[in-house]
Amino acid sequence: MQGFTRHHMSQCSTRGVGTAAVAIALVAVLAGCTNPASDAETGDGDVVTLTIAMEAEQAGGNPAFDAVLDNFDATHDDIVIKRVYPPLDQYETLLNTQVQGGNAPDLFAAVAGSGSNLSVLRLGKAGKLMDLSDQTWADQVLPAAYRPLYEVDGALYGLPLAYNAAVPIYRTDLFDQAGITPPTTKQELLDDCRDSLDRLGKPFMAMPGAEQYGIGYFAAIVATTVVLGENPQWNQQHESGEVTFSGSSEWQEALQYIVDMNDAGCFPETAVADTFETAPAQAANGDTLSFGPGEASAVPNLQAINPDASFDVFALPGLTEATTVMPMSPIRAVVASATTKHKEAVLEVLDFFATTDQQVAFASGGNYIPVSAVGTGETGNATLTGISDFLAHPERTSPNINLMWPSADSYTVMQQQVQGLLSGQKSVNDILQAMDAAWPQ
Repeated sequence: MQGFTRHHMSQCSTRGVGTAAVAIALVAVLAGCTNPASDAETGDGDVVTLTIAMEAEQAGGNPAFDAVLDNFDATHDDIVIKRVYPPLDQYETLLNTQVQGGNAPDLFAAVAGSGSNLSVLRLGKAGKLMDLSDQTWADQVLPAAYRPLYEVDGALYGLPLAYNAAVPIYRTDLFDQAGITPPTTKQELLDDCRDSLDRLGKPFMAMPGAEQYGIGYFAAIVATTVVLGENPQWNQQHESGEVTFSGSSEWQEALQYIVDMNDAGCFPETAVADTFETAPAQAANGDTLSFGPGEASAVPNLQAINPDASFDVFALPGLTEATTVMPMSPIRAVVASATTKHKEAVLEVLDFFATTDQQVAFASGGNYIPVSAVGTGETGNATLTGISDFLAHPERTSPNINLMWPSADSYTVMQQQVQGLLSGQKSVNDILQAMDAAWPQ
């Protein structure tokens, strides 16, 4: 974690605080470390102090946001930005508590769509966010297909800076040793799993199966490529009541995909107990050939574990090559609290974030996909070459399937129960029926 920089800009983290105490710790951080000082306290009536909150990465900071905020700090003397870094696995719960209590930071990172309690659409509809529709960049930063993730009745509530692809990360040298190439169909994936065991004695994919967020997110990745690959209109049909989870052949195929991977030996025997600490290390150190659920932005984390290894990414294949859809979503949007007392300063920060130079800086800082790469496939990043064809043809990409769901309840149930597919304690139908029951009536 970086220390103090110019203008005494502080970076505060709650990492290392026990789970039971972390909520209290975050309140203390927001109150003591980050609340804007009054003009009288600063002694300078021309300086405004803002607070921005975003989730901490594994190293305790957030390199992508830091890249832009460092640039802002270097060019603005009249606005001081203080940064708060709650842990990733607690960020949404803790920030949502602050938002609902009227104590939100001036700016914070929120989730695209409506599938989370800290999502742009849910907070926008509830009047918790500032409408950004009048900003000069409002009509330029989003392709039409992604605007529904940020707009409510024509009002824009978030500024996305880059995309992240939900893709497995693999060791290119180990693929070469095993004589395998990135799979383009489900059957090829299962074949690669068997070949990995037969030729190298290594499981194909590390999986943090003990983490609901990990195995649940992987299930969402599979569902996006299988369900939307086979039926692009599934979400709309579900919303209109035409289909259900348990009655959908596409969802049956999606969860069976995970069962088939497990049966083919794709995962280590320890997968049900592996975490976000152990699973990435398995892939980085060569105990497995790949890591899933991966994201393009996580490549530097694995590279840091093993600097001598080489990595690339591949799109998790659908049932066929033609129906494979790569899950790609705008990463957390920057949103502005409707209760901020410094609207003009907040908008000045957002205008800075929206410039092309800062979007590129953001993407580089987090190994994300710059907005300019969508439609061209040109990322300028060697660790993203495996998905360049999907980026060049954005019709082969889709936001994660759950992002437009009106509630997080069904997704939460999937997160909680999908581990049972690995342990044998749950069936595909068990989980899909539970997801149906959790869907808001």
